[in-house]
Amino acid sequence: GQKISPFSHGSICAAILYQQMSSVSLYSLRVLDDQATGNIEDLAKALRICCHLPARLVHMSLGTVNYHDAVYIAPLIEKLLLQDKIIVAAFSNFNVPTWPAGFPGVFGIRTLNNTYVPESCTALAENTWLKGTNAWVARPMQRLNKHYGGTFPVQLSNSFAAPILTAKIF
Repeated sequence: GQKISPFSHGSICAAILYQQMSSVSLYSLRVLDDQATGNIEDLAKALRICCHLPARLVHMSLGTVNYHDAVYIAPLIEKLLLQDKIIVAAFSNFNVPTWPAGFPGVFGIRTLNNTYVPESCTALAENTWLKGTNAWVARPMQRLNKHYGGTFPVQLSNSFAAPILTAKIF
């Protein structure tokens, strides 16, 4: 098999999840390539696999801003929700509509960088451009522990805020 960097997008998300909930078991489905880009067919394939997994919580630190892609994955998201699965998905870092984060029933997540807010996760107010969505904000970790000691900085992004909300829901 292909060796995946411990600093890849998915590896960092998994490390954040493990640091927040050490006793969790994860199924890992790789959707993004080494440049952290992907295509809608790979996302749809991963969603189909999730339909057959026993896990109830689906974490996606990714999404699409393309409406045609959203229409393509909508039936798969609906199927997961009808199976009583909980879905957490990151919004785009560019504050534009993003799917599946913007779908009804999905916990959409953005980065909270206001250090004066006491909670690490909070629901967004109704007066945002995300009105009508299940939108949340979370304060991502600023540093992540390395297995062999020390820490490394975590980029401020919606992708790395998503594991915080996933851990809270778990």
